[in-house]
Amino acid sequence: MGALTISQIKKEYGTLQVLKGVDIALDDGGFLVLLGSSGCGKSTLLSIIAGLAEPTSGDVRLDDKSIVGVHPKDRDIAMVFQSYALYPNLSVARNIAFPLEMRNVPRADREKAVAEVAKLLRIESLLERKPAQLSGGQRQRVAIGRALVRKPKLFLFDEPLSNLDARLRSEMRHEIKRLHGILGTTIVYVTHDQVEAMTLATQLVLMHNGQVEQQGTPSQIYDQPRTMRVADFVGSPPMNFIAGKVLNGRFRGDTCPIEFDFRGSAGSSEIVIGVRPEAIGVGANGSASGIEIEANVNLVELTGPEQLISTRVGGQDLILTAPASIDVKPGQMVRLSIAPQGLHFFEASQGLRL
Repeated sequence: MGALTISQIKKEYGTLQVLKGVDIALDDGGFLVLLGSSGCGKSTLLSIIAGLAEPTSGDVRLDDKSIVGVHPKDRDIAMVFQSYALYPNLSVARNIAFPLEMRNVPRADREKAVAEVAKLLRIESLLERKPAQLSGGQRQRVAIGRALVRKPKLFLFDEPLSNLDARLRSEMRHEIKRLHGILGTTIVYVTHDQVEAMTLATQLVLMHNGQVEQQGTPSQIYDQPRTMRVADFVGSPPMNFIAGKVLNGRFRGDTCPIEFDFRGSAGSSEIVIGVRPEAIGVGANGSASGIEIEANVNLVELTGPEQLISTRVGGQDLILTAPASIDVKPGQMVRLSIAPQGLHFFEASQGLRL
């Protein structure tokens, strides 16, 4: 069991408020990702869960038992850090077994546990090597193995893939996802990388300025962002925003020549519409029922199977994605079509979803 409940957690350093009343609930076996930019409080929250820091107020409960004030070694939690933190003088097998040695587990039991973890992580052939003889991805597997061998109720990951190159990050992301599917252990994972967050999480929490901006499944947060800040942070390329006014039931862009009937109930006549790049079609790929506008192409970036097209519409920049087969060049005028179902509406002053 490893259900986690975080209730009104606050953390203050003098007059500085780092966490401002965080509430999060995670079911047993869930994979929670704390996502946010640097300084949002996600690593501080992870440290409080681990017992490396104590909250100013609030409660953290693991299986409905408060762990605030409990020594880290008694919390039944294992943590994988951003740095591998391996002992350079010990073999891979000894590094993995170290937590069991500290608990005076018999040698035969330690060896059996190490063999099981090594097989799970596919590092059986590396057990006699020293950390200096390993690649970055192999070192991170060893660090994960050292956490796995304890069989804790809760795993904590603090940006574990930040030191790896793009290809290794992708491989280790798949490995962590695979391990979670096999073990079903509860995981809390901190990252600033939205790709990691979207692909790994069963529950995603976007944090900003010491608070939870939104919690939900990755699809809920992507498809129904609660604020403009969430909409802007989650998605690559980011969402396009077009400010405008609603007059006589019709939206008109301030800097973009876009108009359409608006049936929403805005508290103010000033709203912002959000459009994901994939909701904008170009040329024959546009929606037949879409909102059509003329745009000038500024930049085309080929990413492989698709291309990112940066355009200018009046005084507004719009980024869209299109198949690589479409022939579009900088300086060209193109017709864009925005699918109505791809529009998101936000209140202008506070950025809240309408």
